[in-house]
Amino acid sequence: MKQLIKLIIILFFVAIPLQAKGHDKTTAILGHIITEKIKGTNIDTVGIMEQEIHSLGHKYAIDMLGVLERYLPSILKGIAADIRVNTIDEAYKCSLLKGTAYECRK
Repeated sequence: MKQLIKLIIILFFVAIPLQAKGHDKTTAILGHIITEKIKGTNIDTVGIMEQEIHSLGHKYAIDMLGVLERYLPSILKGIAADIRVNTIDEAYKCSLLKGTAYECRK
Protein backbone atom coordinates (compact mmCIF):
# COMPACT_ATOMS: atom_id res chain seq x y z
CA MET A 1 0.00 0.00 0.00
CA LYS A 2 2.85 2.39 0.82
CA GLN A 3 4.40 1.66 -2.55
CA LEU A 4 1.13 2.55 -4.30
CA ILE A 5 0.92 5.85 -2.45
CA LYS A 6 4.56 6.62 -3.30
CA LEU A 7 3.88 5.78 -6.95
CA ILE A 8 0.84 8.05 -7.02
CA ILE A 9 2.80 10.91 -5.42
CA ILE A 10 5.67 10.47 -7.87
CA LEU A 11 3.27 10.38 -10.83
CA PHE A 12 1.51 13.45 -9.47
CA PHE A 13 4.71 15.47 -9.33
CA VAL A 14 6.06 14.14 -12.63
CA ALA A 15 2.94 14.04 -14.80
CA ILE A 16 1.42 17.43 -13.97
CA PRO A 17 4.45 19.52 -15.04
CA LEU A 18 4.61 17.54 -18.31
CA GLN A 19 1.14 18.64 -19.42
CA ALA A 20 1.02 20.88 -22.45
CA LYS A 21 0.49 24.53 -21.77
CA GLY A 22 -1.05 27.14 -24.09
CA HIS A 23 2.27 28.84 -24.85
CA ASP A 24 3.93 25.52 -25.72
CA LYS A 25 2.27 25.37 -29.16
CA THR A 26 4.86 27.60 -30.80
CA THR A 27 7.70 25.73 -29.13
CA ALA A 28 6.26 22.41 -30.31
CA ILE A 29 5.85 23.63 -33.89
CA LEU A 30 9.37 25.05 -34.02
CA GLY A 31 10.77 21.85 -32.53
CA HIS A 32 8.91 19.80 -35.12
CA ILE A 33 10.19 21.96 -38.00
CA ILE A 34 13.78 21.77 -36.75
CA THR A 35 13.54 18.01 -36.25
CA GLU A 36 12.13 17.47 -39.73
CA LYS A 37 14.78 19.70 -41.31
CA ILE A 38 17.54 17.76 -39.53
CA LYS A 39 16.02 14.46 -40.70
CA GLY A 40 15.96 15.84 -44.23
CA THR A 41 12.25 15.23 -44.77
CA ASN A 42 10.31 17.63 -46.91
CA ILE A 43 8.06 19.76 -44.71
CA ASP A 44 5.64 22.43 -45.92
CA THR A 45 7.00 25.42 -44.00
CA VAL A 46 4.89 27.84 -46.04
CA GLY A 47 1.72 26.00 -45.05
CA ILE A 48 2.77 26.00 -41.42
CA MET A 49 3.50 29.73 -41.55
CA GLU A 50 0.11 30.38 -43.17
CA GLN A 51 -1.62 28.51 -40.36
CA GLU A 52 0.36 30.43 -37.75
CA ILE A 53 -0.54 33.76 -39.37
CA HIS A 54 -4.22 32.76 -39.46
CA SER A 55 -3.99 31.76 -35.80
CA LEU A 56 -2.38 35.08 -34.85
CA GLY A 57 -4.94 37.02 -36.88
CA HIS A 58 -7.75 35.20 -35.09
CA LYS A 59 -6.15 35.89 -31.69
CA TYR A 60 -5.73 39.61 -32.40
CA ALA A 61 -9.25 39.89 -33.82
CA ILE A 62 -10.64 38.49 -30.58
CA ASP A 63 -8.43 40.86 -28.57
CA MET A 64 -9.64 43.82 -30.63
CA LEU A 65 -13.28 42.83 -30.04
CA GLY A 66 -12.58 42.98 -26.31
CA VAL A 67 -11.04 46.43 -26.64
CA LEU A 68 -13.95 47.68 -28.77
CA GLU A 69 -16.43 46.24 -26.32
CA ARG A 70 -14.71 48.04 -23.47
CA TYR A 71 -14.27 51.43 -25.17
CA LEU A 72 -17.16 51.56 -27.66
CA PRO A 73 -19.46 53.61 -25.40
CA SER A 74 -16.77 56.29 -25.05
CA ILE A 75 -16.06 56.23 -28.78
CA LEU A 76 -19.75 56.57 -29.63
CA LYS A 77 -20.20 59.41 -27.12
CA GLY A 78 -17.29 61.27 -28.74
CA ILE A 79 -18.72 60.78 -32.22
CA ALA A 80 -22.15 61.91 -31.06
CA ALA A 81 -20.65 65.01 -29.46
CA ASP A 82 -18.75 65.84 -32.66
CA ILE A 83 -21.87 65.44 -34.78
CA ARG A 84 -23.91 67.50 -32.34
CA VAL A 85 -21.39 70.32 -32.14
CA ASN A 86 -20.28 70.45 -35.76
CA THR A 87 -23.42 69.53 -37.68
CA ILE A 88 -26.71 69.64 -35.84
CA ASP A 89 -26.01 72.63 -33.60
CA GLU A 90 -24.65 74.65 -36.48
CA ALA A 91 -27.66 73.84 -38.65
CA TYR A 92 -30.04 74.74 -35.81
CA LYS A 93 -28.28 78.02 -35.11
CA CYS A 94 -28.25 78.90 -38.79
CA SER A 95 -31.97 78.15 -39.03
CA LEU A 96 -32.58 80.53 -36.11
CA LEU A 97 -30.52 83.28 -37.73
CA LYS A 98 -32.11 82.85 -41.17
CA GLY A 99 -33.59 86.08 -42.42
CA THR A 100 -31.67 88.27 -39.97
CA ALA A 101 -28.63 90.46 -40.46
CA TYR A 102 -26.48 87.74 -38.88
CA GLU A 103 -27.07 84.88 -41.31
CA CYS A 104 -24.59 81.98 -41.35
CA ARG A 105 -21.90 81.98 -43.97
CA LYS A 106 -20.59 78.59 -44.97
